[in-house]
Amino acid sequence: MQSAQGTLIVTGDENAIRAVAAILNERGVTPQASPRLDLDAAVVTSWLAAAAILVKSAPGILRDLAAVQEIRLDRVEVGLGGRNIVIDDPGPGQVGELAEKLERDARGGDA
Repeated sequence: MQSAQGTLIVTGDENAIRAVAAILNERGVTPQASPRLDLDAAVVTSWLAAAAILVKSAPGILRDLAAVQEIRLDRVEVGLGGRNIVIDDPGPGQVGELAEKLERDARGGDA
């Protein structure tokens, strides 16, 4: 039986994306990371990391991201089971709350 998969897309500066990639690699997930360029393709405006993740692993990954206080993320986007959740300019608390909500939803609890 195959586990349900989703996506995680995170944007931030280069150091933040390196930290995100390290967290994902520690969990056995291989992210794709690349710079995002301005319209003239002359200047790096931010960095992006994208990865396919197992739905059941999403809360743990998000908790790990929330625990790293020294990184600043521009955006966290999670696509799971037909839902697309986006947090722009997230603080660690918001990412942690999302992890808790996904965990409650997985258990069938109240949102």
